[in-house]
Amino acid sequence: MGCVCGKKNAQKKQQRKEDKAAVCIQRYVRGYLTRLRFRELVHRTKVAGEILKTEESYVDCLKLIVEHFLVPLREAAKKNQLITQDQVKTIFSVVEVIYNFQREILMKLTERMKSWSYEQKLGDLFLEMAPVLMVYSQYGNNYKKALTTFYKCREENQDFNAFIKEAEKHPSCKPRRFESLLIMPVQRIPRYVLLLQEILKRTRNDHVDYELLTSALQKIQEIAEVINSRQEDWERFNNLVHLYNSLQPKLEGLLLPHRRLLYEGEIRIGKKNSQRHYAIFNDMLLMMKPLPTGKLKPKECFHFVDITFIQDNGDSNIIKITFVKKSPLLLIADETKKKVEFLQQLYHCRQLTPSSSYDTTRT
Repeated sequence: MGCVCGKKNAQKKQQRKEDKAAVCIQRYVRGYLTRLRFRELVHRTKVAGEILKTEESYVDCLKLIVEHFLVPLREAAKKNQLITQDQVKTIFSVVEVIYNFQREILMKLTERMKSWSYEQKLGDLFLEMAPVLMVYSQYGNNYKKALTTFYKCREENQDFNAFIKEAEKHPSCKPRRFESLLIMPVQRIPRYVLLLQEILKRTRNDHVDYELLTSALQKIQEIAEVINSRQEDWERFNNLVHLYNSLQPKLEGLLLPHRRLLYEGEIRIGKKNSQRHYAIFNDMLLMMKPLPTGKLKPKECFHFVDITFIQDNGDSNIIKITFVKKSPLLLIADETKKKVEFLQQLYHCRQLTPSSSYDTTRT
């Protein structure tokens, strides 16, 4: 009898130990899950905060474009002052539509962040945005024409140029130039893709927001692909704009929608061995003299359609280019490598100019 009681007591004691161990394990698991959930909340909160912060900054820039530039110019155009109404439409395109839409999105984002919790969603907001974001494609398709029109107006209209300079002095605009504001809508969609990818990484696949974020990312990536297909073209045009801004004096007619800056470098020209900074475009070659101020002075411009021969003078670093009507151009590279590089660049641009019919010879 005593053995039986002792055995039962031992079993009860063992059971209590197992129960206690189970409670400890459960407590540990609950603690671990709580800590894990807290870390996920911290990471999601950080990325969500970044989304809100960048959206606030973006909307501020859109507001600046609309209220500080578009509205005054549109009112002036109605009175036949500064620029025409068609030029206003070309320069600003659908930026006001984008501004009004993004302002609504910002209000909704702000409200979500005020009541932020682990279960809060953002994916539904981006899904709501996706169809409307196609307007960015329209803005992007017009971007080069907008910049070209803007610079043409600055070249030809002193009153417009004075308005832009004065507007850029406004505290809310400094240190940004109007052109840097105008490109922001082009850059925003790829930024959305990066932000969505980041918050998706910080979201568990069983979270209520996971499927929404996944769908939103897929739709916005599709729009980004359309925009990115033009990105290289825009970047090259922006390089052209940067070169244009460095010229003193400005070269009238340089900024054209079809023109792309492909290569830049240093070379010497003529019997005087004068230093030149060259720029090769898809339709012409431009030679510029470096100035002590850091600016570039346009000197010689050669259109590819006028070139008849490009002569590579063997082992020397001399290149001779002849034209239909102009006198031959003699170029001297500092070393063979630079000569070869220059010739390759020029040959490449020949392929981009079907209307030109010049020959290349080696002597």
